[in-house]
Amino acid sequence: MKRKTIGLFLVLALVLSSFSFAFADQSYTVQPNDVLWKIAKKFDTTYQQLAEYNGIKNPNLIFPNQIIKIPDKSPAKPSEPVTGLPVADTVLKNGTVYTIDAANTVAQAVAIKGNEIIFVGGNADVDSYVGSSTKVVDLNGKVVMPGMIDSHVHRSGSALTELYDIYLYEDIDKESTLKTIKEFVDANPDLEVYWGAGFS
Repeated sequence: MKRKTIGLFLVLALVLSSFSFAFADQSYTVQPNDVLWKIAKKFDTTYQQLAEYNGIKNPNLIFPNQIIKIPDKSPAKPSEPVTGLPVADTVLKNGTVYTIDAANTVAQAVAIKGNEIIFVGGNADVDSYVGSSTKVVDLNGKVVMPGMIDSHVHRSGSALTELYDIYLYEDIDKESTLKTIKEFVDANPDLEVYWGAGFS
């Protein structure tokens, strides 16, 4: 009877340990040259979620052999779009989406309807906006970011410098600078004035 009881306890312990293993958090050991956003992408999450889940204050500071716990994924979404959500014209997914918001959020997917962005977030959640007419674009990790306006640029000056002036940006000493100037003067002997840029 005693042996049966011990055997039963051993079986029960094995079963319980297998259950606890099955429901335990997934983890990842940081390798040299790893960065948190790449690890997040590997596990279909965001670096912000990994940082918060692991108590990492600076997502740029992770170390080889550090154990990163991966949070459980939410239950699978239904294949049909959720009632009440608009169907997007275009969905971009599997990307690196720089939102440039106050929290510097990096997302994976974007849903667009007409001229409006209706969703920015994870790959799993964007599927709720996909309908039969939606064009789905797989970005394969490419970067998406808001359009930028450069308010201070010297297009014409840069073009004139490279095309018509003595280009001295690549010369780092006196000898190479004088050599470049001489070559330009020899090639353009009819100029009245010689302009150069880049020497410092």
